[in-house]
Formats: sequence, structure tokens, C-alpha cells
Amino acid sequence: NIVDAIWVGRLSAEAIAAVSISQIALFTMVSLGMGITVGSGVVMAMKIGAKNQKGAEQVLGQSFVLSVIFGVFFTAFSFMFTDVILTASGATGDVFPLAKGYFLVVAGGSTLMFILMAIMFAFNAQGDSFTPTKLFAFSTLVNVVLDPLLIFGYGPVPAMGVVGAAIATLISQALFIVLAIRILRRESQMIPFRFQRLTFEWESVKEVF
Repeated sequence: NIVDAIWVGRLSAEAIAAVSISQIALFTMVSLGMGITVGSGVVMAMKIGAKNQKGAEQVLGQSFVLSVIFGVFFTAFSFMFTDVILTASGATGDVFPLAKGYFLVVAGGSTLMFILMAIMFAFNAQGDSFTPTKLFAFSTLVNVVLDPLLIFGYGPVPAMGVVGAAIATLISQALFIVLAIRILRRESQMIPFRFQRLTFEWESVKEVF
């Protein structure tokens, strides 16, 4: 978000205001995602402490399912009430269309943010905070490179303004997720990620909530 704000600030005052206003609403998404993943991380850590390998793997897989469900819900809600959300956040005049463009792209890919949160706490529950830190640093570096390219355009890449900043954010998040899942799938992980564990069990979900 800071990187986006720095680059779009070179476009205009309205552009940086648009990104900042959009992020007010998007922080709500982050807070909701944190709540889901903290709950999953705690339950997963309890399963690890109880030497319940299968249960821990099930909670890990379920955290991804919950992330997708809430991501889809947030996206649908954002698309239905975009104007209301942005107006309440302070978007007016020339800022509004810019904020709307940025918000719709990032909200449209909100499932990526929810999954990213699930991954972060999957590592933390296993006592590994260094791996997600390295992945965050790498994805941020990718965002730093993509932002000016997509915002201002270069060669065959058209200038997309604030929308380009939003797209750069989604690409960097997607890259984070792909690399993280590859690491989590390794058998050397304390609790490896398995696609067959992408399940939904109501009793476990209540425990997470």
C-alpha cells in the first residue's frame, strides 16, 4: 500500500487521495481476514500441541476454504455497495472515479488477500515467521518493479494509472501465494498443505470462530 501511494503520488494529488481513501475500506477486509486466520492459527497450534497431525492438516486446509468463502463474500459486497463504501470513506469530486477504479480491482481480487493471510498464520502456527517475512519482502519487491511499469506504461504496456497500481498489487500477492503453497506442500513441513484437506467441518469452523 505504501509503495502504491508513493508511485501514484507522481500522477496527481487526486490519485494519491484515491488510493488512500480506497485503502480505508480495504483495511476492513484485512481486519476480517486477520480474525479468520488468527482463529485458524490458534486451533491449528492446539492440534500440533496435542500431536494431532491429521487434525492440524484439516484445520490448515479448512483455513483456505474459509478464506475463499469470505473473499467471495467481501468481493460481492464490495461490488454491490461500491459507491456507498467509497462515499462514506470520503471519496468526492475528481477523486471518486479514480478511487472506484482502484477499489474495484483490489476488491475483485480480495480472495488473494484472504488466502495470503491464511498462509501467513499457517507458517506462524508452526513456529516459522521467517519464511513469510522473506516471501513478503520478495512480493513487495515485485510490486516496486511492477508499479511504475503498469502505472506509467512502457513499450507495449499501456499506462493504466491508479488501476495499474491495483493490478501490480494483485500480481505480487498471487506470486506470494504460489511460492508459499509450494513451500507448505513440502513433506519437511511440520504440517504440510494437502489439497485433499480442503474440507469444511462445521464443528471445527465453530471452534475457529
